[in-house]
Amino acid sequence: MSALLLSHQHLPGVTMICIEGDVDATTHLQLEAYIEQVRQQPGDQIVFDLSETTFIDSGGLRILINTHTVSVRHGGAVHLAAPAPIPARLLHIAGMAQHVPVHASVEQALRAALSAAAERPG
Repeated sequence: MSALLLSHQHLPGVTMICIEGDVDATTHLQLEAYIEQVRQQPGDQIVFDLSETTFIDSGGLRILINTHTVSVRHGGAVHLAAPAPIPARLLHIAGMAQHVPVHASVEQALRAALSAAAERPG
């Protein structure tokens, strides 16, 4: 069984979730539950730090897309940050960048998310 370590940090209008390990059939439900637990508002900007993510399967991709869909519906977005090589290739093959911003670094993703959160009315 794969180990999945999840942590998060709240910033104004932004939730950053760090994913360490494999997101696969044995762990993707853990990720889905964690997102629901730590998301402050449905319209928050969500940054997924993928720098320590070693693998993402189709179930994990579905969770990222569903999280993005909910966020956009409520005025937010998902930002994928610093994907490690194997997840980066899977994200590319799946065409994720056409739907979800993929940033080269966590810092770039946080800047984009914080800027978008600051521009959000309310």
